[in-house]
Amino acid sequence: MKPLTSKKPVLKALVTNRGKILDTGKELPETEPGENPEESIKAELEEQDLETEVHRVIDVNSREEKLEILYHLEADSRNGDWIEPEKAQDIYELPESQRIRNFLEKLEKIPTR
Repeated sequence: MKPLTSKKPVLKALVTNRGKILDTGKELPETEPGENPEESIKAELEEQDLETEVHRVIDVNSREEKLEILYHLEADSRNGDWIEPEKAQDIYELPESQRIRNFLEKLEKIPTR
C-alpha cells in the first residue's frame, strides 16, 4: 500500500491528569516504519515513569516536511512537571495551543466517574 503522504510523521502528546497538563515541551522520538504510533508514545512516556492511556488524536498539522500528530493521553500519576491548562500557549505553538485550549474546555465538561 502506498503511503498517503511523503511527509515524516512527528508525534506529540498532550498528557492530562486531574485537570493539569504535563509539560513535555518537546517532540517525541520518531516512529519506525510499521511501528504503532500510540504504542511508541506510551513507551516513551513509560521511560519517564508515566503510565498512560491513549484517548484520541486531537490535532493534525502539516508543516513543511513534517506531519505533526498530537495525541491526548491520560496519566495515572503526577510524575513530571504539571502546569495549569492556561499555560498551554507557553509550550505549544499557535494555532495548536488554541485547539488544545478548546479541547481542554470540552474535556472539563465531560462527566467523570
